[in-house]
Parts: sequence; C-alpha cells; structure tokens
Amino acid sequence: MPTNARAKKLNIFLKNQFTRIPWLDIKTNTEFKNEVNRNLKNDGYTNDAMAFKSVITWSLGRYTDYRNQLRRKIITELKKEDLAVVPIEEFAQSIIGGYCSSGVDDSSPERTQLCLLLVSLAITEITLQ
Repeated sequence: MPTNARAKKLNIFLKNQFTRIPWLDIKTNTEFKNEVNRNLKNDGYTNDAMAFKSVITWSLGRYTDYRNQLRRKIITELKKEDLAVVPIEEFAQSIIGGYCSSGVDDSSPERTQLCLLLVSLAITEITLQ
C-alpha cells in the first residue's frame, strides 16, 4: 500500500478513472501502470515487484469499494425516482459526480456512456422483477 500522501493522490486518480472505466484492467491500462510507477518512484521504490503488487492489490480493493458504493447510490436513486425520465446529465452528477475531482468534467463522453449503461441496466433490472 502506498504512503498516506501517495494513497490520497492515487485514490483521486483511481476515482477519476473509475468514472470512465468501472473495471480496473491492470494488463491493458497503461495510464494506471504509469501512475503506480510514478507513485512508487516518488516513494523510493524503483523496480520493486512486491511494492508494485501491493499497490495493485490495494487499487483493486478500492475499485471494489467504489462499485459497491455506486450500487448503493443507484439503488437509492431508484427508490427516489424513475430513472427513465431523469436527464442523463442529472443522473451523472448525482451518481458519479462525487467520484470526480474538482475541475474534472463529469459529462465527458466516456462518463456519459457509463451512465447510460448504468441507467439501462437499472431499468432492465426493474422490469425483470
């Protein structure tokens, strides 16, 4: 696990990534690998496989936490209102806005696509019940 200061920085990075890509694919996500290596280098861990694996494990755990939080948020939204009539921008702000850092556009095409997928899955789930 990274140091406290690095953990905060990496956590912000992971949250921003999560709003675009809700599954962390370590093998293909070069942006993530570069961020981890940059953090490890700043902590003095260059070419340390165990430190890299530790950060990867910690990051995967954070992603699991984010998905659980997201699921709870969506369930809460479903209880409040019909998602089929909520504008996607409003849904994006209420669901993933909290994961985005200040200054990050939560209406990017990737985030909008994720929100459309989440709304579609939620509505499908409701109609199947």
